[in-house]
Amino acid sequence: MALQSPSQTDSDELNKLKRSAFSLIDGLELTAEHYDHSIDILKERFGNKKVLINVHIDKLLQTSPLKNSNDVKSFRSLFNHIQKNIRSLESLSVKKDSYSSILVPILTKLLPLDLLLEYNKLPSNTSDCEIDILTDFLSSQLTARERTFLNINNSIPEMKPRTKMNHTEYRRQPMASMLINESVPSRKIENDQICLFCKSNRHSAVSCINNHLSLEEKVEICKRAGSCFRCLNHKNKKRHLSSSCRANVKCDLCSGRHVAVMCMGKGKARENFSKTEDNDSALSNASIRKRVMLQTIIVKISGAKQKHMIRLIIDSGSSGSYISEFAARKLQLKDIGHETVVHGLFGGLQKKEKHKKYVINLSNVDNSFDCVLNVMEQKTICAPIPKLENMKLIEEIKDCGINLSDLTVNENFCLYESNVNEIQGLIGADYAGKLFTGEINNLPSGLVAMNTYFGWTIMGRTGEGCSASEVLLSLHVSDLKICDLWSLDSLGIKESSIYQSKSEIEEAVKDHFVRSLRRDDEGRYQVSLPWLEVHPELSDNRNIAERRLKSCVRSLQKKLFTGV
Repeated sequence: MALQSPSQTDSDELNKLKRSAFSLIDGLELTAEHYDHSIDILKERFGNKKVLINVHIDKLLQTSPLKNSNDVKSFRSLFNHIQKNIRSLESLSVKKDSYSSILVPILTKLLPLDLLLEYNKLPSNTSDCEIDILTDFLSSQLTARERTFLNINNSIPEMKPRTKMNHTEYRRQPMASMLINESVPSRKIENDQICLFCKSNRHSAVSCINNHLSLEEKVEICKRAGSCFRCLNHKNKKRHLSSSCRANVKCDLCSGRHVAVMCMGKGKARENFSKTEDNDSALSNASIRKRVMLQTIIVKISGAKQKHMIRLIIDSGSSGSYISEFAARKLQLKDIGHETVVHGLFGGLQKKEKHKKYVINLSNVDNSFDCVLNVMEQKTICAPIPKLENMKLIEEIKDCGINLSDLTVNENFCLYESNVNEIQGLIGADYAGKLFTGEINNLPSGLVAMNTYFGWTIMGRTGEGCSASEVLLSLHVSDLKICDLWSLDSLGIKESSIYQSKSEIEEAVKDHFVRSLRRDDEGRYQVSLPWLEVHPELSDNRNIAERRLKSCVRSLQKKLFTGV
């Protein structure tokens, strides 16, 4: 800003001031007599050398980093910003050597890796100023890139991208549909708002959870509708073939390049595996026992960030409601506190446990009902409960107009850890009574169907033989440990809470301590070990040891080791 001009008066120079500068001398009369006084005021406010130096240094320190060295526009902006502030410091008589050693390491951190590598290749010259070496390097690199990109732009003519013709867009339509669409435009409905499989307008085909259609039937429906098998035209609204599908979709079941509804890999293999396992298990036990169906149902569960479908059981014999530790972790639930509960088990055994408490939102499959529940965390709710597989009973249920979500919803869409029949939640007596609608249907087969706000559930004996998984449940030990082979329960070392209550055990321990307490000659107290008084006689296994010894001796004699 220049205030003196040979061709204008002093008052004209002061009239050029604007904004904050003019507000400083706003009270003075703009005449030649007040010109010198105005100059002193402006110098005192805007001519402070230390303040100006700090401003330019701060601008250099706050320089935005360069992300890509080939971005010529950003590169030029960075270089001009550095040069402008360095020149301003030179005009304020600030020598480069005074700030070069501090500023250069800061500026080099703003450069991308390729530029920094080239800069470090430069030979070190202690005689030159570091800031000059850096600015010269940046200038040469920037000039080279500007020339390179200028030659490229001049040598290659501008080509418009050729749009790929989609032949399915020009597919000939039937005349009747064309007349209807043209004559009644108000009734035109978007295809992505209607499910291809169940014709519902509440969800799209990608999120359809009905399990009444096989994969072959779904493929046939997609063929008739001209829909892509991979994405179902969910990501790409234009009609296209699956071979030319570019939608970025991923199956949640097998990680394949298709939506989960059209999964034909891991889900099918899992289904075949479960069927094979049942057939093999049935041959291992010929006992016949009527199977009992429990009140299982599939619902949608929502946390603060995640939403999934889980399979839960309604148990009026439980005083509280629970969610599995696996489901709580997958839903990223945040606990609202802890609660200590004493669980009363079979045989009068009481077990005290501390549980985390959560608030969850449950809704039915079609989202027509939802409620908020306070539940506690449990590591495992119960063993996997198989679904109803008797086709006669399934047809009977359908004939009665009962829609079971446990049958219609594909189990692969539910949250599970290792088995699709896992139970991830339990609704106890605290909420179960409020969820029943009171509608009960006694089926001819003996099953009882009860309606809840989440949907129908069934319970009772099926009249068929027990499934293989239930038979093997009583024979197979899933948590067998090596230490069980030398367990000392027969000696009384193991806890005997199975036979006695907790109070009886404490009283027996106290009585044993008082009766066996002794004091020896040295003044020390002695207490005998709490051996089990009534226990089966332990065998010495002498016969087994002798047979093993004789067998070992015979084998050594055959190998001519008798001289050992």
